[in-house]
Amino acid sequence: MGAHGLDDGDIKSLIAGVHPAVVDVYRGALDCHPDFSQNMALQYWFDFKFLTSIIDLASNPAQNQTATKVLRSLENYVDPFDWDVFQPHLTKNLHSLIRKTFNLYSVVARYSTTVQALISVPAPSLQQVTHNIIPVNEMTQRFNLLPIIVSSSATLSTYPNNDIDRGAAHRLANLVQALDFFSSPIYT
Repeated sequence: MGAHGLDDGDIKSLIAGVHPAVVDVYRGALDCHPDFSQNMALQYWFDFKFLTSIIDLASNPAQNQTATKVLRSLENYVDPFDWDVFQPHLTKNLHSLIRKTFNLYSVVARYSTTVQALISVPAPSLQQVTHNIIPVNEMTQRFNLLPIIVSSSATLSTYPNNDIDRGAAHRLANLVQALDFFSSPIYT
């Protein structure tokens, strides 16, 4: 029997037991290591936010308040200016990770209001992503500027006395012909 065959009450009681344990582990880490670096605090914030989003029970607001206190404590380790810079990226990547791993954690994540809100909204398409990379034209031919002779007989006759491996020259010529074949349009 798989996890999807378990009773809803059993899964909810598992979540109700795991959530405070996760919060206690992170709270203990904060108490034991008061000198977190900024990078470590950001990583812990991301991990903790992901875990508490997946194993969230909306029916227990006291646990959610405790988790919020741990998140605020982690945020205090980050410079406020840096937090304003990093926070949108962390949130975007967190939402992306939750969407990508929903099927993996769906047994427990289906009870999370945070996950349900993210899953119900369609994911942003790749065309809406704005970044500073120049888009690549997908219709260009590959290696069109390389000075490679296509026919194998011309390749061998061009370098008759050099130390060129003749088998490698044939393989190179065959590779170039194959690239020309795959880069040419099928229908004209």
